[in-house]
Amino acid sequence: MILRVRFENCGNNLCATVTEHMHGVVGVTAMNIDELKKNVAESVKFHIEGLVEDGEDIPQWLRDGNYEFEWFDLSI
Repeated sequence: MILRVRFENCGNNLCATVTEHMHGVVGVTAMNIDELKKNVAESVKFHIEGLVEDGEDIPQWLRDGNYEFEWFDLSI
């Protein structure tokens, strides 16, 4: 499955959000795109772990980490 990441320049940082399939919002900032991609991956994994721990009903593919990120630059 695909998780869409929307990102843009926010002053001196890049900001990204993942909302689709998340049962909430994952928001991340970073100084550069490589750091942003790393932070998004870690934050999404952490968010999913929290959902599972809270007993939320989430799809098995999310639990198993069977997803890829698709990046959309909103600054363009």
